[in-house]
Amino acid sequence: MNEYFTSLSSAASQPLYYPPFKKRNHGHYYLYQPHRYVTSAGENNGNTVEAVQNSEEPQGTQMSALYPEILAIIFSYLPLQDKGRACQVCRKWYNTIYQYKSLWKNIEAKIHLSNNSYSNKIIMKNIIKSIVKRNITRIQILSTNNNNINLLFKNNYMIRSLNLSGLYNLNDNIILNLIIVNVNLNKFNHLTHLNLSLCKLLTDNSLMYICKFMNRLTDLNVSGCNSISNNSLLVIYKHLSELKHLNLKSLWLINDIGIGYLCGVGVDLEEEEDSKDISFMIPRRGGVSHSRLNSSTSSSNNLNELINRIDSSNSRSSGVQTGDDNSNRNETQERSNAEGAPSNVDNNSSNSNLSVNPLVKSLPRKYLTSHLETLILQDCQRITDESIKIISTSMTSLKHLNLSFCINVSDNCFKYINKMPHLNELILRSCNITDTGIEYLNSNLDNLTTLDLCFCESITDRTLQHLCVYILNLKHLYLSHCHISDTGLSRISKTLFNLENLYLGQCHSITDASIIQFIQSSALSSEPSADHSRSDSELSRRNESNGRLCSSRPDSERRLKYIDVYGCKLINYNVLLNALAQSNSTIEINFGL
Repeated sequence: MNEYFTSLSSAASQPLYYPPFKKRNHGHYYLYQPHRYVTSAGENNGNTVEAVQNSEEPQGTQMSALYPEILAIIFSYLPLQDKGRACQVCRKWYNTIYQYKSLWKNIEAKIHLSNNSYSNKIIMKNIIKSIVKRNITRIQILSTNNNNINLLFKNNYMIRSLNLSGLYNLNDNIILNLIIVNVNLNKFNHLTHLNLSLCKLLTDNSLMYICKFMNRLTDLNVSGCNSISNNSLLVIYKHLSELKHLNLKSLWLINDIGIGYLCGVGVDLEEEEDSKDISFMIPRRGGVSHSRLNSSTSSSNNLNELINRIDSSNSRSSGVQTGDDNSNRNETQERSNAEGAPSNVDNNSSNSNLSVNPLVKSLPRKYLTSHLETLILQDCQRITDESIKIISTSMTSLKHLNLSFCINVSDNCFKYINKMPHLNELILRSCNITDTGIEYLNSNLDNLTTLDLCFCESITDRTLQHLCVYILNLKHLYLSHCHISDTGLSRISKTLFNLENLYLGQCHSITDASIIQFIQSSALSSEPSADHSRSDSELSRRNESNGRLCSSRPDSERRLKYIDVYGCKLINYNVLLNALAQSNSTIEINFGL
C-alpha cells in the first residue's frame, strides 16, 4: 500500500512516501516499522522506489514491537527478581506483567508485620496493594504484632495459602481477633492451606475456632504446637470435611483416644447436635480450667471478650445453656466413657479397646475421614498399634503415613498397615520394629513406592528377602543404620528393578562387592547375562508359587539413579570410582566427602 504523510519538520514541507509491506515466504507480513522506509515525496523517483523494494529484509524485530501475549510468554521464564526489574523498564512491560496474573501464580510473598509505627503501616498498605494487584494468593508472615495481620484481609483480598510458621508470639487473642474482623465478610472462603507449625502459644481454643470458620481447609499443619490435645482432633473431624493433608508432628498430648476422635470413634451424636455450644479450654493465670462459653462472661479478660463477641454474632438464636444443661452433659459424657470410651494406653497395656460403642449412633457421612490422603504422626509418642488399627479401617484413601519416632508402635501395626491398598509412602524411621513385623506385609501393598526403615536397628537381611518377593514396586528404599549385609543387597539387585534411590548410610557390614553389583546390573547391555536369566526364572517360579502374575523382566535392566553410602566403613572410594569409569552406568554415589 502507498500512503503519503505530512512531515512535522518545518524544513521539509513535502509529503513522505511509505512503501508497501514485504511478504515472507510463509505468507506473514513483517511488523510495522515506518522508521526503516519513510522517504521524502520530492525524492520519490524510480531509483528510490527500486532501491526501497530491493532492500534487504529486516534481520529482527524489536522488543517494543512484540504483542503483550508474546511478552508474557517470555517473562514467564524469568525468575522472581527479574520480573520485578522488568516492570521498571517501560510502561508497556509494566502493564503486561501486571495484566497477566499467571506470571505470579506459584509465588509466595514473605512479609513482616511486626512494626506498629504509622510510617510502616503506610508502607505495608502499599506493599499489600501491590500483592493484590499481582493476584498473589500465597502469603507467609515472618513476624507480626497484635492486629497487624488484619491488613492482609482488607481490600477484599482472598488468600488461598497462609503460612504462620514460627511466629513465637502468635496466641489465641490474635487468632480470635482475626476471625472476628473478617468472619462476616466471607474472607476465609478461599483459604485452603494453613500452616501453624511451631506456634507454641496456640491452644485448643484457637484451633477450634479455626476449624469452625475456616472450614474449606484442605491442608492443615499444626506440628510443634505442644498445647494442642485430643479435643482439637474432635473438632477437626466435625468441621474440616474437605481436609486431605494433616500434619500432627510432635503433638505430645494426643493419644489413641484422639486418633479415635479423628476417625469418628467414640463420638456421641448428642455432641454433634450441640456443636454450637462447645466446651473450650480457657487459659487463666492460675492454670487451665474447663468452662462453658456464654454471653455472661466478664469483660476483664481480653480473650473472653473476643469469644463473647463471636458467640453473640454467630449464636444469637441458639440461646445460653444453663447449669443444669452442663451437669446433664457431664453425666452423659461420664456414662459414655464408662460404657465404651477408650482409656489411656501405655507400653505394658494391651487390653485397650477402641471399637465403636454400639450405643453410639453413626454420624453423618460428611464427617467421615475417608478422603484424607496424608497423615503425619511423627514423634507422637503416645500413639500405639490401636491407633493404626482404627486408621486402617477409617482412612481408606490414605497415601502417605508417617510414624517416625513413635516408640510405642510395634510389629503388630503391620497387620493393619497391610489393609491400606492405596498407601504409597510409609515412614517408620527409628521405630521398635523387627523383621517379624515386615513379614506381615504381602501383595496388598502393590502401590507402595517409598519405604523408610532408617535407624531401625533390628532390621536385617530377612526384611530384604521378604521385600524382594512381595513389594516389587519400590522406588525409594531407606535403610540407613540397619544391620544388613551384602547378601541382602545382592537379592535386591536381582529383583527390585524399579528401584531409583537406595540409602545405605552407616551400614557397617556392606562392602564394595554389593555396590559394584548394582553398578554392573545398571549398565546398559544388549543381551542379558546368564545370572540374570537364572534370577528371572527363580523370580517367575516364586511368583507362580505365590499365585501372582508379574513380568519376569522389565524392558530396561534397571532404573537405579542414586546410592548413598555415607559412613560405610568398609567402602573403598577408589574402587567404586574405577568401577563407574569402566562401565557405562549413570548411577550417582554419595560418599559424604
